[in-house]
Amino acid sequence: MTYNDYFLNVVPKDVYAKLNKDKSVNYHFRSDNVGKCAKIYDDFRKESNLRFNKKNWERYYFTQQPKEPLQRAAEHIAEKYDLDIIIAKKYVHYRVIGQTWNGMMIENNVIRELEDVFLNIWFEKAPYEIDEQYFTDWEAWNVKLKRRLFGIQIKPLSYDKMNTTYQLKAKENHQRQADAYTKKFQVPHIVVFYDNHKIHEKEELINKINTILVYNIKVNL
Repeated sequence: MTYNDYFLNVVPKDVYAKLNKDKSVNYHFRSDNVGKCAKIYDDFRKESNLRFNKKNWERYYFTQQPKEPLQRAAEHIAEKYDLDIIIAKKYVHYRVIGQTWNGMMIENNVIRELEDVFLNIWFEKAPYEIDEQYFTDWEAWNVKLKRRLFGIQIKPLSYDKMNTTYQLKAKENHQRQADAYTKKFQVPHIVVFYDNHKIHEKEELINKINTILVYNIKVNL
């Protein structure tokens, strides 16, 4: 992906970080306000008559969701933090439209890195229902045996460092979902971290996946 394929965050870093930690701000980004962005993106990805680019993604989102909740979020932020409404709107736009698109593009980059190493594994984007219920973005398959090998969640390295009460509760829920995935499908679940759009500690991840593959072979002999 090139630089122009991503949405840029023009909100000052300190402001962006502060807003992200505010529970009253996060309320406005619940799915009952802005929609289930991952599901909307998944539907957009399957829309064959649309060119797959960020501009069409933005257009598609607003065919599925009204603009009013985003406007209310921006007004709340501007009033609470005495921010220029333009900055508040840019924050809201980036968090809903930009982060969803950028996250999916980075996911694709991460998977391409894994595909270059594990040539005999088929990596498939998980259906939205599995993503939502089991904290799973992608699934790895043994194509010949039609067997699921492991589930994958892809997160920025900053996720690993999240430590507010709100964030820790979210992470605890994510872990419960990952455990439920392992229990249901009887395969491991791994979290892949990225930094600067590339896999973080790639060699360690490769070793972990190789261990999973070796165990899988032994179990199925």
